[in-house]
Amino acid sequence: MSAYETLETRFADLSILYQVSTILHWDGAVMMPTGGAEARAGQLAMMASLQHARLTNPEIGDLLEQSAGETLGDWQAANLREMRRDYNRARAVPADLVDAYSRATSACEHRWREAKQADDYAAVLPLFQTVVDLTRDRAAALGAALNLSPYDALLDGFEPDLRAADIDPVFDAYAAFLPSVLDDILARQAAAGPAAPPTVDFPIDKQKALVRDLAETVGFDFEQGRVDESAHPFSTGYAGDRRITTGFREEDPGFAIMAVLHETGHSIYEQNLPADWCNQPVGQARGMALHESQSLLIEMQACRSDAFLSYLGPKLARAFGDDAAFEPGNLGRRYRHVDRSLIRPMSSCGHDWNGRSCPAIWRWRICPARGPTVWKPFSASARRTTGAAACRISTGMTAASAISRPIRWARWRRRNCFRRRRRRIPKSSPDWNAATFPPCGRGCGKTSIGTGRAIQQPKC
Repeated sequence: MSAYETLETRFADLSILYQVSTILHWDGAVMMPTGGAEARAGQLAMMASLQHARLTNPEIGDLLEQSAGETLGDWQAANLREMRRDYNRARAVPADLVDAYSRATSACEHRWREAKQADDYAAVLPLFQTVVDLTRDRAAALGAALNLSPYDALLDGFEPDLRAADIDPVFDAYAAFLPSVLDDILARQAAAGPAAPPTVDFPIDKQKALVRDLAETVGFDFEQGRVDESAHPFSTGYAGDRRITTGFREEDPGFAIMAVLHETGHSIYEQNLPADWCNQPVGQARGMALHESQSLLIEMQACRSDAFLSYLGPKLARAFGDDAAFEPGNLGRRYRHVDRSLIRPMSSCGHDWNGRSCPAIWRWRICPARGPTVWKPFSASARRTTGAAACRISTGMTAASAISRPIRWARWRRRNCFRRRRRRIPKSSPDWNAATFPPCGRGCGKTSIGTGRAIQQPKC
């Protein structure tokens, strides 16, 4: 067996470990009783540690070097490239950090589900702070090993080879575009009048049947997948077993419908990845930019179009009873309605934008004690342009949906504080500028973004 063939065997085993982790996480979000949270966190941490140990085994490095001299086909060469990338990223992160990060994210997610129901942000704050701190540790370790800035090191994990310098011009364009266009659309929307509200009831069991029918119509294969309910919609799984989740609201089926259609876009993409390479790195989705484009193509482009809403109206009537609100024109006003919201799932602008949402913990600085709506840009271009909090944009949207419910840049200048953790932050990093981000304390004063003017902050 050649060195490359040995690597294929090793990475196929790693893929199976990942699949087990995927189902453990899905079960924790959908089926597991709350009392199992602590044990599940330990199980997921163990799986993460096993994967990390196998991937960083020095023998993998030796096999990668030996494979470089072998004659390989195009797919094999691409697979070897992805193997080397996975190996280099994995060995940059210490094993104890892998374990700690897995445990912290599991604990925070389970606490968040409880805190969300109680509207109690303070309950999740300490665990969230731990996740942020460990994310910074991972960014520092990856950046040092890969010769990247901390944020670029995180971003590279979601969209290979993409850098902050590539994204900053996009934000500059949106910063100039969104505020005035949003006002224009809100004005036209107000002049046209609101959509007629529905008068029928929406039983959850009928909503479940409807979203299953819509997912299948769009192209989801239920012989290789399923739809369930969770605190927050997501899509997960592996080849032959894709899992979609959504939430349901008795007063409005729109949330469940659009959430399922969005996650169906993700899953259709995954269901059509090359089956012959399903257990190899080259057979996996490489980045979130294309992934999100597929989900948003379905949800925002296709399924909010006049043609689809004309199809949806009769289905709503058959499921819930005749109602004038199901007329296609009214559905268009309802499902393409533009509004502002600080709640991410309710804001098209806040939805995951091409993989940047998780690394945003690093670049778009959060001060957790001020609440989850406070974001701070610190790219030079963002400071020059607006000096305001960030609005996360899905670039796969239509113009109308892209500005749906944004946190408006110009009006949401937040005086949020940031506690600089010097021991965690490489001083050489260009992203960390002491003049821009001075240390803060309880009741700190700092320099506001874009103004250079000292302001007093509430307690951190």
